Amino acid sequence: MVFRSLALAATIASAAVAVPDARAADPDCHRVARGGQTARATVYFDTGKTTIAAHHRKELERVAYDAKYQIKVCLIGQADRQGNPEYNKRLALKRAQAVRALLIDYGVPAGVLVPVSVGEAYGAFGGDYKDGQERRVEVHFPRRYE
Repeated sequence: MVFRSLALAATIASAAVAVPDARAADPDCHRVARGGQTARATVYFDTGKTTIAAHHRKELERVAYDAKYQIKVCLIGQADRQGNPEYNKRLALKRAQAVRALLIDYGVPAGVLVPVSVGEAYGAFGGDYKDGQERRVEVHFPRRYE
């Protein structure tokens, strides 16, 4: 009984660990963000929000089926250009983390999910977006470059 309690406590503790900063600088995910690879899913958000709409939840549930078998899944969070750039970078990361939490709920191993913030809609990487399209998280399965 004590062993099960310790094992359960260890599992809960490991699930609560924050994503390390080293993963946020993942080169594969930044390459995907710059490279124009097609997203497996795109989740759009309201201004200043991290709440995932019901129709996006269904889409992410479908993506989770394939994501379970990947080595790495990049969650690239973005914000619009309104407001402070530092706030937008944090907001974009929170959006990516919200998508990460939902994919974990759908059975994707936490270790393969890499939340990344590129801040203001790819910032210097360009792109003109219709209203609301820049507030998003893109889910990518990065191709291996060898």
